[in-house]
Amino acid sequence: RRREPGSIDRLSASVPDVFRLVLEQFATALCLVDLEGRFLTVNPAACALFGRTREDLLSTTWHELTHPDDLDADLAMMRRVVSGELDTYRLAKRYVQPDGVVVHGHLTVTGVRDPAGGLVCFASQILDVTGATLSQEAARIAHAGGLGVVMDRCLSVELWRLGR
Repeated sequence: RRREPGSIDRLSASVPDVFRLVLEQFATALCLVDLEGRFLTVNPAACALFGRTREDLLSTTWHELTHPDDLDADLAMMRRVVSGELDTYRLAKRYVQPDGVVVHGHLTVTGVRDPAGGLVCFASQILDVTGATLSQEAARIAHAGGLGVVMDRCLSVELWRLGR
């Protein structure tokens, strides 16, 4: 089968270059993290999700960005990857931006291993689900009869969307 000019075949000699393009243009937050939790690389979507510059993220750890109530669950799952019990895990968790805004995310983490099976780093993808989470919370409160609280939550969702 013949491929059009501009297909991946044209770029196959530079797969690392293609990977860099994917990383920079991917709409979901992507991060590579070392075994101590420091960011090795992040894409622009990750910078937007965390509300920080690339330089700031590269000088911090994911532990510092995680909502304190969610840290233990994430560390427990990460230990299972380190031990080899799991290759990948998924977790709903929250992150705290520098201005105190809480962002809800669906995190997927995969342990990246060398050919001998040694853990090299972690690859993470985070889908921002803040708007959906706040809307679900508002619906739950409305169902429970708290209309005034729902109106406050709806305003919070709208302000959050405008701030994006």
